[in-house]
Amino acid sequence: MFLKRRLLALMIVSGLFLSALAAAGLTDTSSPASHSSVTILCYMNGDNELGQEVLHALDMMETVGSSETINVVALVDSHPRWLAPYHSDWSRTRLLHLQADPQIGRITSPVLEDWGEADLGSPQTLERFVRTARQRFPAQRYVFYTFAHGQGVIDTRCYETPPPAKTVSISRDDTSGRQMTLEQFHQALKKGLDGHRFELMVLFSCLANMVEVGYTLCDVTRLLISSQDEIRLVNQPPGRFQIRGLRFEAFIAGLKNKPDADINALSRGLVDSHVDSYARDIILEAGIGEGRTCRYAGDMALLDTAAMPQLGKALDRLARDLIRHRTDPQVVQAMHAALSAAQPFASFLNLEYYDLQGFLRPLRNGLHQTELTAACDRVLDLLEGRVLIYARRSAGCSASGISIYLSHPLVPENIFLAHQALYQANTFSRDTHWDEMIRLFRPHLRQFIKSVHGPQAP
Repeated sequence: MFLKRRLLALMIVSGLFLSALAAAGLTDTSSPASHSSVTILCYMNGDNELGQEVLHALDMMETVGSSETINVVALVDSHPRWLAPYHSDWSRTRLLHLQADPQIGRITSPVLEDWGEADLGSPQTLERFVRTARQRFPAQRYVFYTFAHGQGVIDTRCYETPPPAKTVSISRDDTSGRQMTLEQFHQALKKGLDGHRFELMVLFSCLANMVEVGYTLCDVTRLLISSQDEIRLVNQPPGRFQIRGLRFEAFIAGLKNKPDADINALSRGLVDSHVDSYARDIILEAGIGEGRTCRYAGDMALLDTAAMPQLGKALDRLARDLIRHRTDPQVVQAMHAALSAAQPFASFLNLEYYDLQGFLRPLRNGLHQTELTAACDRVLDLLEGRVLIYARRSAGCSASGISIYLSHPLVPENIFLAHQALYQANTFSRDTHWDEMIRLFRPHLRQFIKSVHGPQAP
């Protein structure tokens, strides 16, 4: 009897002690029992003309929703001008925990927090979201998805010298007029993660699949999905969504059905869903093309960011080797021919972003120096054997998987100087001689163009 009383007293004391630890925040929060398998963080910036498309994407994700093992958390903001058919409340910034609801046209998931009119172009908002989502829904694995405007590594529409301090990279917010630079975006994620790392990041933003972007984000994610090209959504007539692009709800469903599913396999399906949406004729509305049909091009790729530092070193080696041969007429001619052959992407007059493999292959074939051809081969081998896990493109698209900044010599001097200043702020530029290579080759390439086309050449 005495022993039973002693045991009972010990259990009560132990219980009080554990309760005190919990109250002090000293319990073991790393225990799998207190975590879900996966938390998916969705940063949905529709505070611009993407408003209806962002809300529709959220609505489709809600058809799947969360489960006991998968939590889908979204920070969403739309714009009063681009809401229909959704309620005006969605013009404010709301934090949601997505629940399954098959109804389309109305978002019913519980609002965890109303953030008023938050600025989704601010790194502080992004950091707060990542930190809040992780604290509310700790998990063994984290996935990040953003639906927002993007312009790649710099704002190619900026023509000021010196450029303004804040320049576009990703997540334009029309209410505040602000956008994040690539470095601000990276630092916000890093601070919000507080030592953790995403298993996958999906950037549903134009021109995001660049060497500079993947290189910068390699310490916050293991895998990265994005597009080299502009993402063309066709919601005409409104609500029809002839091109919706990526189907993120299918990815969520795959994890919900099998929480330990292979992320690589699900990511390949996500890439396919985007590219497949371009494999059809689009009927343009009267007034735009008078009922004309057309077909747009699209691409998307899955990258292994663990290989990005090695790729950066290989590109640095190539840049340094090229710099040593910058006065060689044959090398200058090969550089010009490679720029002319490579697939360009939206930038200033389409003269700044180029497909990397599409540039390197003709460059390598036009060179005769062993060290230069070996340097090109090293980069191509890394791209095709390590960096690019899976890449797809639609018919009419020449994207090979990843692009890079390569200012063409025909870019006017004032634009070149402004954009070089912006470019030098990114991590890849600081860590390599890529920007120096572009700058040092520029006068030789311009002289070559004049020798071919005469003094009247730009």
